[in-house]
Amino acid sequence: MNSKVEASIRRAHSYLNEQYMTVQVEVREQLRETCEIQKWVFEDRLKSPESFASKLMTGRFQGYDIDDFYACTVVVPNLRGVSEAVKLVTECLDVIEKKPGDETKALPTSFGFDSVRLYCRTIPSVNQQKRSDLKFEVQIKTLLEHAWAKATHDFSYKGAEASWAKERLSAQIKAVLDNVDLSINEMENIAASKFLNRRNPNYEMLSQITTYLKSEFGTSSDEHGHDYKRMAENIKRILTRADISLDELKACMAEEERLGRGKKSVNLSLSSSLLLGLLTHQSEKMNQALKRKDSRRPVTIPLEVVEECDLDTKDFKDVSVLKHYKAT
Repeated sequence: MNSKVEASIRRAHSYLNEQYMTVQVEVREQLRETCEIQKWVFEDRLKSPESFASKLMTGRFQGYDIDDFYACTVVVPNLRGVSEAVKLVTECLDVIEKKPGDETKALPTSFGFDSVRLYCRTIPSVNQQKRSDLKFEVQIKTLLEHAWAKATHDFSYKGAEASWAKERLSAQIKAVLDNVDLSINEMENIAASKFLNRRNPNYEMLSQITTYLKSEFGTSSDEHGHDYKRMAENIKRILTRADISLDELKACMAEEERLGRGKKSVNLSLSSSLLLGLLTHQSEKMNQALKRKDSRRPVTIPLEVVEECDLDTKDFKDVSVLKHYKAT
């Protein structure tokens, strides 16, 4: 059953709700599409009459004007995305105030809600006569902050009971997640620590392969739509199976480029170009290896590579050959 709300508060809520619906439409036009492009989560809401009444009763506001009648949340993957999101909001909206500021009054032992909040107004368009004075809140959270807020909201922020134990547990969880967020943000520096960065031959070879791929095909895997780490794992598995060195792979690809293929190829993916190079210029080792059973994951060979090499695959073992697709 809905909570009872005084008629005077309901009237105020009804009026403000109508005003802020326009603000909601404008903010969605400004932020939601951009967030989707960045692969950030965008959420928003208008306060319910019950939530509006509850906030008025806190005594923090004069009259009916609260600062988050309309509020939206931008969720970014990690701490590095927070400053990017702040910049985006600043470009799209008129930011009046930011919390928390550059200084904090919180105790170092305090781990409560402290996400970035921007209090904003919309920027009037060319066709608008004047700016809207309606203020609203934009929260910017990391994925872990957002998960914590969602998971603990009912027993640490609002709820049906007051529990010291639950609020303490909520703060402890927040402290752990803050450290995780910080560790992710500082991963490059932490990973370089001599106490963590031990030698591992398997990963050293993977690193050498990814370095080669980036030097040959671009530093960003997104630039070519490739997952270099996964591709390096696949290549390493093939090189190990056929006892082919990375230097021999490089020589194969240099020869492929001389023939106008390799990274110059427009019909084959990078993965297939590498496989074609090995099958063409290390054919003896590759054929012997692919005819032997192997307990590791099968090697996948696309149809185009088979046709380009005129490859006889009937004696291959633990090899998946992609043939013409037939709908079932």
